[in-house]
Amino acid sequence: MEEIEIEGIKYNVELINEKDSNDIKTYKVIIIGKNGVGKSSITLKLMNKNIKTEPTLSVDIACFKIKVNEKIIKIQLWDSCGNEEFAKRTQNLFINTSLSLIVYAINDEESFEAVKIWYNILSNYNPNCLKYLIGNKGDLEKEREVQKEKGEKCKEDYDFNLFLETSAESGFNIKTLLKNIAVSIYQKEKNEEENMKNPQKTMKLKLEKTRKKKRKC
Repeated sequence: MEEIEIEGIKYNVELINEKDSNDIKTYKVIIIGKNGVGKSSITLKLMNKNIKTEPTLSVDIACFKIKVNEKIIKIQLWDSCGNEEFAKRTQNLFINTSLSLIVYAINDEESFEAVKIWYNILSNYNPNCLKYLIGNKGDLEKEREVQKEKGEKCKEDYDFNLFLETSAESGFNIKTLLKNIAVSIYQKEKNEEENMKNPQKTMKLKLEKTRKKKRKC
């Protein structure tokens, strides 16, 4: 079990291997972005599996369970191909998604420019899910085309819940990503339970969110 602190709150997070139970709620997490940015590699690394070199042709689905404090969370990870037209035709990819990772490669400026395309597609189908911006291939620092500051600015401009640079090849920040995913979903469910008890507060927060103006990266 490992500890992570987010916004001043400490959580205990542990990847576990337990039998499925109908009592465990499943949360859908999707990974989207341009072809070749390492989405499948991130998925496999999150699950402690070997990286594959073949591209994803449609959608691959993997499941794993994480314990946050004393709550077990089952995550269903959808790894999509990097074709925007395929994504637009496959609305099921975005339905009931709790969290989305939009991935680019730090050595590919074009993949970073594609972030806004994927963000708009996601916003059309599921505007309320949590959104992470991931700059992958951090092991290719010498080939970097996208400076970290650009990712940080994009995170603020588009109101992503998290920006993180990773390397599926070396494992850099993969554990941090896993823990943040688990805690974000845990905290989201906790907030929803509290909002059910206070619907007026929920309505006020929604109104404030709709008033925010969207800016471009």
